[in-house]
Amino acid sequence: MNTRFAEWVSHYPPPKIGDRVKITFNKFGSGEVVDFKIVDGFLGMFVKLDNPPKWYINQCKHLDGSTFSEGNDPNFGIFFGTEFEPIT
Repeated sequence: MNTRFAEWVSHYPPPKIGDRVKITFNKFGSGEVVDFKIVDGFLGMFVKLDNPPKWYINQCKHLDGSTFSEGNDPNFGIFFGTEFEPIT
């Protein structure tokens, strides 16, 4: 697979780092785009969420209830083009 190019699937153009977006997928809500990552050939947005849902926070906890590990922080998530709307 060629990872130099990533597919973007959305009615909207990709946002820029620092843009505010609303994640419509599973009611994640609003956040700020902080980075991008290619996942299986698709361009994903790394978003810092303003107020992540409680179910997502619980899902990110370790089984023993201890603190979050790197890459498992519920304040962040990777989302794709069909899962967002720009905030203007």
